[in-house]
Amino acid sequence: MKKGTTHVDWAISIGIFLIYVLGLFIFLKPGLEPVYKNEILEEIVDGNFFEEVNLIVERKPLYIDNADTGGDDVEVRIESRLPFLITQYNENEFTLYDENFVELPLDIENNFNGMKFRANIKSGKRNIFWLVNSEETSPISLEGMPVEIIVSPDDEVNPTFDYSFGVTEKIVGISSIKLQNFFDYYGDDQLKYGDLKEKWNYPSFKDFAISYSDEDGLVESYSPEDIPAQTNVFARNVRHFLIDSKGDSIKEVEFNFRIW
Repeated sequence: MKKGTTHVDWAISIGIFLIYVLGLFIFLKPGLEPVYKNEILEEIVDGNFFEEVNLIVERKPLYIDNADTGGDDVEVRIESRLPFLITQYNENEFTLYDENFVELPLDIENNFNGMKFRANIKSGKRNIFWLVNSEETSPISLEGMPVEIIVSPDDEVNPTFDYSFGVTEKIVGISSIKLQNFFDYYGDDQLKYGDLKEKWNYPSFKDFAISYSDEDGLVESYSPEDIPAQTNVFARNVRHFLIDSKGDSIKEVEFNFRIW
């Protein structure tokens, strides 16, 4: 082998090695932080935030017809299977309201195999009630209440009324209680801010702020870190309705998310 050829092979090998190392540095970018699109970061924040504060309320109408007996303080018993999935619902997360949405004493028994409640039952007309399911409900119990009249549709010989359930109405909104709890708990605490980033899988070296306003102006703001000067800030506004545990709308508010 000629000596000149050896030098050429050596130079080619060194060149290939340097190109490989340079490509590796370009690809890995040692010491540089990964790049995240602002749109993706905003989706992380608002997706997790709304998961923290959203509320699902389901309302199912109950109709009582052809009541033989009426009165202002009637205990109604339904002793047949209720139209709810055991695995999907908790007995203690139901409340019952009359047609004017006044809450009534209610007991749901035996894994949805029956219910009883006290109400004003009008004979000769349709009585409408609303069975509401929400994680923020706490039913008034019947325990200790005097019983004046008992009516039941499950007497095969002499049923005292007919009943039926209507189609469930599903309402999704922002819980006013959860929303206030979020701002009260996290405040501007730096340690909790770090915990929240970790919980939401948000990059530790990036920051965000959340606020919301109503028609009167700013209501609450969560901004643990100040926005540095000369920093590009990505912002997005989203409108939602605050709802109560019955699913009634309280007001419309606008959320502002800022990413930098």
